[in-house]
Amino acid sequence: MTRLRLADFVFICATTTSLAAYAQGTEPHGWLNTETLKTRSCDFEFKNGYPVGDTAQRLLNLQKFNRAVEVYLTQLMPVSEIALREGMRAFGSKKPAQVVIWENLMDAQTVLLTANTETVYAMSHLDLD
Repeated sequence: MTRLRLADFVFICATTTSLAAYAQGTEPHGWLNTETLKTRSCDFEFKNGYPVGDTAQRLLNLQKFNRAVEVYLTQLMPVSEIALREGMRAFGSKKPAQVVIWENLMDAQTVLLTANTETVYAMSHLDLD
């Protein structure tokens, strides 16, 4: 007996649905063979598959915005980690073997990414060189 992975099952279902829609002459996404691509941000006009007017510039601006959001989201954790390390150094933890232990629980004044108010924290950094 052959076992299907969930991804295989989803792919088969999506392909079958898409093929059935194409066989009936409809396109399930609603954007092929149209002159207007309607998106959440705005509508983009095309003629014979080419952007019309300022569509190309608006698409470029949207692409730049999406890239900026992606960079921000992927760099949020590393930047937070660097700031945490610098804060620990300012507090007195100068070497990787030193551990900082909070005497009190966190409160609204503590600046720490996703800090829990019911946990006693102890942090250190490793030098992997």
